[in-house]
Amino acid sequence: MLFRLLLVCTIIGFAGFYYALQIGESENQSRYEKALLLMDEYTGDPSLLKKAHELLKEIEIDAPNSKYVFVGYARLLYKSGYINYQNYNKDSIEKSKAYIEKAILIDPNFFDAYFYGAYPYLFSKDFVRANQLANHAEKLAPNSAKVDVLHGEIAKKEGNYDAVIMNAKAAIEKMPNNKVLIDAYYQLISAYKSKKEYDLVESMYQKVIEIEPSSPWVRVNYSSFLSDVRKNYDESIEQGEIALGLMDFGMGHKVLGKAYYAKAAQLHWKEKQYEESIRYYLLSIEHDPANSNAHYGLGMSYYIIGYNNKDKSQIIQAEMFLDKAVQINPDNNQAIEQLKNVKLLRRKLS
Repeated sequence: MLFRLLLVCTIIGFAGFYYALQIGESENQSRYEKALLLMDEYTGDPSLLKKAHELLKEIEIDAPNSKYVFVGYARLLYKSGYINYQNYNKDSIEKSKAYIEKAILIDPNFFDAYFYGAYPYLFSKDFVRANQLANHAEKLAPNSAKVDVLHGEIAKKEGNYDAVIMNAKAAIEKMPNNKVLIDAYYQLISAYKSKKEYDLVESMYQKVIEIEPSSPWVRVNYSSFLSDVRKNYDESIEQGEIALGLMDFGMGHKVLGKAYYAKAAQLHWKEKQYEESIRYYLLSIEHDPANSNAHYGLGMSYYIIGYNNKDKSQIIQAEMFLDKAVQINPDNNQAIEQLKNVKLLRRKLS
């Protein structure tokens, strides 16, 4: 009787322990998923990564060797280790890889370990390992649009733009959530740009805007494309103004300033509409005060108007802006030379 009682107590104890483990695992998974969502939303706001780190720290305290801890920290490291363009902090990337390998040892069938694990290898240009991890992720989730996008990202780094297009289209056909869909369209934008298929690039930007009309980043990227590639300065200015209306940010001012400058230069040098060009040069300088060429162009517009009308006040304006162009860029030889001419004309008109 005593033995049976002890056996029942033991079984109940094990059941309670197992139930507690299940509850703990569920809570940790929930924390992990919340941390991933915060990292998904990250575009430079450090507070999002801080909140993600706090959630992962809670998991670590509860289960230090959890696969969620290792994969979460791995992703956090390469997110926070981003510097600019394709540059990442090397130490962060190496630590990220180490965490991924630990997660795989703990659970060889954990999809996230392979999916998120491919990225630090991709960022360090270890395409062999990145492809190995991506292929394993595909085996675990053969119909995942996220994996198609991952394959596309690897192909883009390898310069295989036909593969980028193939994978991005495969992802889109699966009708994924908006984030994955936008990533796929951006991959198509990149591939079509490289293939100089600019009508398709523009079409892809418009699809992204349909999905995310209130994103300042989409608008500013589209504005830059319209100015640099399409030479459609009016539309570029419109998109840049929308971007800044959505958010006041440095890149938005830089891109809009560039579009205003391009419009001003077109009016000035091609169409000889000097007075109209002044308005756009001034707008360019308002958004990008460090643009030496905009100051040079503005100075030259005033110079030409002043010279034609023998108007000393216009010549004084020309001298001021040309001088500013040289201050910003002492190697601006055109501004240096024209400044001499303007000073000579001003003395003649005195």
